Amino acid sequence: MKFFFNIMKTWTGRNLTVDAATPIHAADVFVANTIANPIPIVLTLPVYGILQTIFNDNASINITSATWVELATLTSNIAKLQLSYTAGQPLEFGTGATIGVVTRRFLANQGEGPLNLDFDLASGQKIWVRSLAATVSTGYLTVNLIGLI
Repeated sequence: MKFFFNIMKTWTGRNLTVDAATPIHAADVFVANTIANPIPIVLTLPVYGILQTIFNDNASINITSATWVELATLTSNIAKLQLSYTAGQPLEFGTGATIGVVTRRFLANQGEGPLNLDFDLASGQKIWVRSLAATVSTGYLTVNLIGLI
């Protein structure tokens, strides 16, 4: 404790006092700054995982430029989308309750995969897709829907 007192004396250049008549010793300072019963802190971090996977074989279900194609109706809240796409056309994705009410859009090009997007979507929303060029009838589209597990 003498070491601590000497450090405090060096910082202040004099003995510490509560008032002019009562000096504080290093041991008193140490005890005053010690927590008798430390409080444990517990952090609960969110855990994300794949809740649903959409796989589209473009030979079976063509993605056209004329109209939106429904990929899925969400069964739970989604925080992220992970896309992998092998066809050669750029795609436009949208979300909304119905085909006429696409509220958010984003684009994906071939060869970007996997593309990771933070995208908060509520359960019951639908994910739509359409081509920005010609009809896509080859390749594959995989979408992982990631949320809290």
